[in-house]
Amino acid sequence: MNAKFNVKDRLNGYIRILKMTERPNWDEFKTTSKVTGLSLFIIGLIGFGIYLALSFLI
Repeated sequence: MNAKFNVKDRLNGYIRILKMTERPNWDEFKTTSKVTGLSLFIIGLIGFGIYLALSFLI
């Protein structure tokens, strides 16, 4: 590996990014939570469907 790893520069980059971020407002948080919950539910249904299909085949 020839990549130079400079800890101070890396930390300064992280600090700069954290300073640019801001806290989401309540509407953004609700929307993100709904989308995340719906995605988890759909993935769970797909997994359960695969489980049922394989349990009937075996």
